Amino acid sequence: MTSLDGRRYLLGQAERYDWVELWPRVVGTRTALIEELGGLSEEQALWKPPPGLIAGEEDGWSIAQVARHVLGWSAYALGIIEATGNGRTADATLPPRPLPEGAPLAEMRRGIIEISERIASVRSRMPDSPDDAATVSHERFGELPSRAWYAFVRLHDLDHIGQIKGIKASEGFPA
Repeated sequence: MTSLDGRRYLLGQAERYDWVELWPRVVGTRTALIEELGGLSEEQALWKPPPGLIAGEEDGWSIAQVARHVLGWSAYALGIIEATGNGRTADATLPPRPLPEGAPLAEMRRGIIEISERIASVRSRMPDSPDDAATVSHERFGELPSRAWYAFVRLHDLDHIGQIKGIKASEGFPA
């Protein structure tokens, strides 16, 4: 998906669906991501496919690295969604802080569940009519209002669900 196509998609989702209609799409996809992280051993979580084995992946990530990224990025995105929905500015120039290496997958999965509860309830921390004018620039998709950032949570999760499934399906993935 090109940057322009992604921007159109996200703005279209924000236009097409109100917060209530977006909620099951975002939460359902996040639940699917959390399920993909369940039942894995630490050996499986830490296994990295060789570079280039998964289409579009130059440097293979482990499932643990994907989980760490999703956890850190989720807190970052939540801050932007909540701030812009409340008409405040948010600083998107700083990337999400990476979490320390070595945390067990079960701990990261639990953290993802906890931040996901906050993402699922973000609308309750906004006015009845959240601000649609306040935007924050995404490095690839440009200026996005809070509802488009919320839709982006789903798009981001879909990308990482595909990545996790690709890792699990890779030759050499531990049984």
